[in-house]
Amino acid sequence: MIIDNEVYERVATKMFYSSFNTTCNNNYFYCCTKLSEDEIKIHVKTWLQLNEWSYVCAYGARLPDEKYESLCSLLYLDFKFPEPDSYQFLKWLHAIQYNIEIDTISANGWSGIPGSYTVTEQDLQSFEFLQNLILEVAQAIIKSLPEYDSAAWANVDEKRQVTVRPLLKG
Repeated sequence: MIIDNEVYERVATKMFYSSFNTTCNNNYFYCCTKLSEDEIKIHVKTWLQLNEWSYVCAYGARLPDEKYESLCSLLYLDFKFPEPDSYQFLKWLHAIQYNIEIDTISANGWSGIPGSYTVTEQDLQSFEFLQNLILEVAQAIIKSLPEYDSAAWANVDEKRQVTVRPLLKG
């Protein structure tokens, strides 16, 4: 499936605001603090392009060549959309990752078709950044949970141990 352009817009907005965040909370993602506006735009456009080409290569769907226009050309990326909470942000990142099929693009390609696309090193780096961002967002969410906060750090807390139950035979 091709993810809605507004999702990409809102993901970009969240990354933009996260690039300014210096407080460690569930909106702090270290990998975003190093990004400029242009780098955020490059990543988000790359993800959309990879999502679009994954769909095209997997299902052979395309518009007639004379009408074809990449969905990336429809992205504004002006960081004016409301930013999602961290849970929605993570879910959208998972959806984007799930719908990018690097192997499908590489294996099928579009040889001989105008607008054919080959996965570049920059595409691979951007996809790796997406995977790292997902990990950082998930970690930030987990670390903000009260249960995680109250768990013992480097010692055993007998009150938090789970009773071992025998396996049921069936």
